[in-house]
Amino acid sequence: MVKTNAEIAPSESRLSNPAPNKLYGRGTVYEIVDWIYTVRHMPSYSIDVEVIPSTSDELETLGEVTASGLVFLKLSGNNSDVRGRTEFICLLNALRAPNLEEVAIIRPGTATAIFENAVYSFLNKSAQSRNLTKLSLSMLCCHRSGLESYLKSEAAGDLEMLRLHTNSDVKAIILYSLVHEHQLSNLRELVLRNVKNIDPVNDLLRTLELRHAQGCRKLRRVKYTSMSKTEAPAEVVKRGRALGIKIESFSKNYVKPARRRQVAAV
Repeated sequence: MVKTNAEIAPSESRLSNPAPNKLYGRGTVYEIVDWIYTVRHMPSYSIDVEVIPSTSDELETLGEVTASGLVFLKLSGNNSDVRGRTEFICLLNALRAPNLEEVAIIRPGTATAIFENAVYSFLNKSAQSRNLTKLSLSMLCCHRSGLESYLKSEAAGDLEMLRLHTNSDVKAIILYSLVHEHQLSNLRELVLRNVKNIDPVNDLLRTLELRHAQGCRKLRRVKYTSMSKTEAPAEVVKRGRALGIKIESFSKNYVKPARRRQVAAV
């Protein structure tokens, strides 16, 4: 059973269609599925939604949802709500989107191995057409072996852009993936935000130089969070330029500002 907008409090659900093939705003996984059914015959469509928990008394089961025309998917929201996280996992497990080109999963807050496995499984099954080349992940990354396995996968090998925002110490996994067995070999842009303990010279630069020496030379832009809260050192910028890579840094850790509560329109 797919929920209708009438079952969601107006103050919570705010979905709109900037174009017939675009879903934007704030809503539940059931509303997302409902919309996919209405556009499933379109050649291409996109979703950019902050996912919120449903307000029903019972958790609905989702059957397989085929979205062959889905090319862009951005799902955001706070992952700390248990009900919302469970429904989010159900959506990822049900959704079949083999022609995706870009995915953004922006879910800060509490995470579990089950949740993160669902994310990586979804990314793998969504790469069947080899079109998924852009990925943005913002989540806890508590399940490190899951991240490591994904970065070794053929699906990750197709990525041209990888943006990772996490407060976890996944430095070793990222650096290993950049220089071993030509993982992430098609990468052109790498953004590491808030990833802990990355030294620009001893970690990042030396890894990039080794990658370049191994013949993997498509990377053109790298941006990382500086632990010293300063710009990337001149030496790093210069040596990066010699590799054909523009190296930049965020000057400080990013903390998402508190969301202002909006008053529903009358």
